[in-house]
Amino acid sequence: PSDRRALHTVVSDVTSLTRAIADASVSRIIIAPGHYALTAELSVARSVIIEAEVIGTAVLDAGETVALSYGEKDESRRVMSVEMGSTDTVQLIGFNVTGGAVAGGSKNVRPLIR
Repeated sequence: PSDRRALHTVVSDVTSLTRAIADASVSRIIIAPGHYALTAELSVARSVIIEAEVIGTAVLDAGETVALSYGEKDESRRVMSVEMGSTDTVQLIGFNVTGGAVAGGSKNVRPLIR
């Protein structure tokens, strides 16, 4: 067992959110209330807790306004991708996700997260 305390950080813009996700020393990311207009897909590849400071007051928005039809050029993006190892745990708590789409899919697809 480690005596090291888990590092928590509060983020209030997309740049600090992206940096916190990439920083393996941060185990809990608190998202301050606000609208976060993403310019790229967020990528999570480790154990982390990402949660809204106040439930329902933080919005991660990929900016997609129209779902693409099958066969159209894929210029859409997801809001977030999560690629975990067998021992990783990712918790997403209390924030809203919008504006994400993939070609052939529909806007704001809500996968089941357990």
